[in-house]
Amino acid sequence: MYPLSGSTSASSAAQGEGEPPGRLPVIDRALVLVAGLVVVAVGFVGMTVGLFGWDAGSTLSWWVAQDPNRGRVLVSAVGAALAVIGAAALRPAVRSAGRDRTIVRSTSLGEVHISVRAIQTLARRAASQVQGIREAEVQVTPSSVGDVNVRVILTVAPDEPIPELCDQVQSRIDQYLRQTAGVSCGQIRLVVRGISRDGHRSRSE
Repeated sequence: MYPLSGSTSASSAAQGEGEPPGRLPVIDRALVLVAGLVVVAVGFVGMTVGLFGWDAGSTLSWWVAQDPNRGRVLVSAVGAALAVIGAAALRPAVRSAGRDRTIVRSTSLGEVHISVRAIQTLARRAASQVQGIREAEVQVTPSSVGDVNVRVILTVAPDEPIPELCDQVQSRIDQYLRQTAGVSCGQIRLVVRGISRDGHRSRSE
């Protein structure tokens, strides 16, 4: 991976549009996978007890009695499993709440609120319009310097000059957000995740 970063600025008024649902981030997929495995394991044990009459309580008591430390290990494992399930349930809600935040613009007629989600859609659209970009995943967060910080994960076409390509993406995102939404960028950070193996150009709308 080739991380590159830069910063730019701008100002004024705006409007936005919604964002189609995308793939879950890696950490969310991992949490959901582990939580699913835990639930499946618990369900399998419950099914075994019900179908075959296994006395789980007696077996568990005997197993713990062999070594008192086993009880602490068991409680710790159950607690960890419940923590993972809780994290898997809460994290998407927390991320969604963060994306629904807005950037406020004051005009002579009142306030204009631009959602972070709409800005994210615009930034992804701008990045995907640069020739040589195959895929662009965008994360937008409010910034203390400009209006927003933008992080873009890119997949680029083969044989493209990556530094020049990243300069174009940063410049395009900065200009596009200023022109379409009046939003300034405190920082635009790019991460080149991979090189596309096919010749098909993919654009995220």
